[in-house]
Amino acid sequence: MKRISRKPTLSQISHSHSCSCSKLLQLLLLLTTLAHNSCQTYSEEQKEAFSEEVEEYVQSHHLKTEQTETGLHYHIEVEGEGRTIKPTDRFILSYRGMLKDSTIFCQDTDTFKLHEEDANKRVILGWREGLSFFKKGGKGFLVIPPHLGYLNKEINVKCDETDATVIPGNSILIYEVEVLDVW
Repeated sequence: MKRISRKPTLSQISHSHSCSCSKLLQLLLLLTTLAHNSCQTYSEEQKEAFSEEVEEYVQSHHLKTEQTETGLHYHIEVEGEGRTIKPTDRFILSYRGMLKDSTIFCQDTDTFKLHEEDANKRVILGWREGLSFFKKGGKGFLVIPPHLGYLNKEINVKCDETDATVIPGNSILIYEVEVLDVW
């Protein structure tokens, strides 16, 4: 039997080319994202300085908090009921966000999911970690160092119940929170 060699058709070449370009584009996007995120990191010395600043705030306001390994401080005033919030849960949160000088930058009630693609940009790392200690009906507060908050970026915030406010880069964030529902 004689083997016939066929040249690939234009659509086969085009499909093969677009697949490899698509994979290359995905790789380039991933590398760009990793490079961008690596620019957003802090040295251990900077994190230690932030931890000291948070500790000073906690002590000067006579707050009783638990501290995590990442430098987040939290306090649960009302335990709540059931299990703690899991990464895939949806929950309704009533919260008030403040700067160290007591400037309120956001006060709202909204529905969140800690680890959802759409929510990744608005749920900071300090919320992801801190809210995992809370249950439905739980009340308390979080004191979030900059490396778990908005980093060194200046952020313009506008919530339903507050006027627009600027959060300066490297700000310590204080959130009073109440978990209204979890599902």
